[in-house]
Amino acid sequence: MSAKTVDPGRPVFKMECRFSVPMTTIYSKNSQIVLTKRLLGSSEVIQPKKQLYFAKGHLAPDSDFVYASQQDATYYFINAVPQWQAFNNGNWKSMEFSIRDLAIAHNSTLTVWTGTWGTLTLKDANNNDVPIYLGETVGKKLVPVPRLMWKVILEEDTGRAVALVGLNNPHATKLEKADKLCADICDQVSWVDWRRENFAGGYMYCCRPGDLHLRVPHAPALTNATLLSE
Repeated sequence: MSAKTVDPGRPVFKMECRFSVPMTTIYSKNSQIVLTKRLLGSSEVIQPKKQLYFAKGHLAPDSDFVYASQQDATYYFINAVPQWQAFNNGNWKSMEFSIRDLAIAHNSTLTVWTGTWGTLTLKDANNNDVPIYLGETVGKKLVPVPRLMWKVILEEDTGRAVALVGLNNPHATKLEKADKLCADICDQVSWVDWRRENFAGGYMYCCRPGDLHLRVPHAPALTNATLLSE
């Protein structure tokens, strides 16, 4: 990683032809304020100064790649999901740093899968759960905000692996039943050293990949993998 290209600037996200809503517009903070006001009866959940807004959350982060062309290729909307900035810049970011540090410490190649599960709901003025879609227009619900985000990390040369799951909701104060996809085994994973139980930064927990796969079929099973615990 010491030989990687480092560009002080960040490219703008590119649209492609895969979306029928203006992606740059719906991610704007003003649009999010208008949306939540309409859906929830209040826009108080969006507070940009407190990092409480939906950022373009990378699935594959640019910093995982060596060459500038590879890094730039991560700036397409197909590689982004609406992620609360407090989570994106909080525990999710700390996790990504720790994964890269692990690869350096082990001098090994890690294969990483990233995905989402469920759609975030927030309470409206009548205490009803409302699913949040940034691209909600008349008759359409597009660009869902994920309820949970996950990564599965496989160390290629040892066959060891672990899954990490994060709650994409800094407004939460507890885990609901729907948030618990698998048994938390973080007490067995020594390299998890960030404040993962801090809800404001995005609560996170660890699983065996096979257990996550039982709830999230599109996550890799890796049922024969031993735990990437240290």
